[in-house]
Amino acid sequence: MLVVPSSVFDGIGLPTQVRIALRMGDHRWGRDAIAQAIDEFEPEIVHFHNLYPMLSPGAITAAAHAGCASVQTLHNYRLSCLAGTHFLNGEVCERCSPGRFRQGIVRGCYRGSRLQSASIARGLTAQWRNLMAGTPRVALALTSFMRDKYAAYGLDVERIVVKPNSVATASSMRTWAERAGVIFVGRLSAEKGVLEFVGAWPSEAPALTVVGGGPQEREVRAVAGKNVALTGALDAASVRERLSRARVCVVPSLWYEGLPLVVLEALAEGTLVVTFDHGAFAASDAWPWSVPTLDWGAMSDRATALAEAEEDEWAALSHLARRQAADLYSDGASLAGLEHVYSSATMNGG
Repeated sequence: MLVVPSSVFDGIGLPTQVRIALRMGDHRWGRDAIAQAIDEFEPEIVHFHNLYPMLSPGAITAAAHAGCASVQTLHNYRLSCLAGTHFLNGEVCERCSPGRFRQGIVRGCYRGSRLQSASIARGLTAQWRNLMAGTPRVALALTSFMRDKYAAYGLDVERIVVKPNSVATASSMRTWAERAGVIFVGRLSAEKGVLEFVGAWPSEAPALTVVGGGPQEREVRAVAGKNVALTGALDAASVRERLSRARVCVVPSLWYEGLPLVVLEALAEGTLVVTFDHGAFAASDAWPWSVPTLDWGAMSDRATALAEAEEDEWAALSHLARRQAADLYSDGASLAGLEHVYSSATMNGG
């Protein structure tokens, strides 16, 4: 495995930093790094994840020239939005699209910097052109919404495979009687909708636990009622344990979302998940407990009703959640999906 943290950029010399920034679409550092890794591991397939800043789309081209099939996972919407979220000033933003980032550069949407935005835009434009031209052959999208969004920009839908992330199955399952209340887990920031949701949470509703930290933490604490408890950020094991003790997990995100691991972990624990019906959660068959977007009252009502459901009703829905996690989001399902993708990539010449 080749792991090149972004922090490596800070440790290289200034001349190399400048060359990388000016040639974000294809630079020698990335090509050399991937060539060395191919010499060491001798792979048939190279699976790319994050390319920036240290690899660049040129690394994918170098892998193809070395005779390797290539696959890339698209973890967010950065190919069409410098921020990767399509979210700006409290609402969904569609000002940019692949290869057309002028508005995002002007607004400094990448890390709040116009200079860095212009640099990453060059890389993303090159990445999109390469992808449209067939390199890599296969792109993995986390959800059908993400697949359809990139297809709408012109990418051949047959080259986009929906392959979600995965989580470990629960070692044991807590019963209805061992659980209580509703939980939110995530960054306390505008795109997550947590401030609005907590502000709308009725005082007579079940206990709501808010797990996470972020720029809106002070504001969230200010609007939290007596039945709302904020824990701050917790480690991964503690988050999973908290999810297993809740009856309902709420995801009031205002942006499209990728596929949050907290959702998959909640389902694996048999915890019911309530979302808005847009973006990654637009498919009602996959997300049966979604509510109309921005209807804070409907989200509160749905979460309350599920949290206060009778034991038999809740247990049946919890079984449905666990079945969905096992079929779609387990490590076993993920491995089977990857093996299929890799086989297809090698058969079709990468």
